[in-house]
Amino acid sequence: MKPLAVLILAAGAATRFGACKVLAEYKGMSLLQRAIDTAKTVAPDDVYAVLGKHRKNIAKAINGADVIDNPKWQQGM
Repeated sequence: MKPLAVLILAAGAATRFGACKVLAEYKGMSLLQRAIDTAKTVAPDDVYAVLGKHRKNIAKAINGADVIDNPKWQQGM
């Protein structure tokens, strides 16, 4: 079986949401942390979160994923 990695895209500004969407809480946990925890069930050692607009706040609030900085987040995916 080939190795598997999970890439979570969380670099946008969430302008329509009105706040940092990935840090919004659902059942006591941020949406992004919930996604990371779920991803770790299939790729325990290879979960990456691509961050951009809210990078500093998000990086402090999550654990279990390697952070990839997208300095050109405004250009989209």
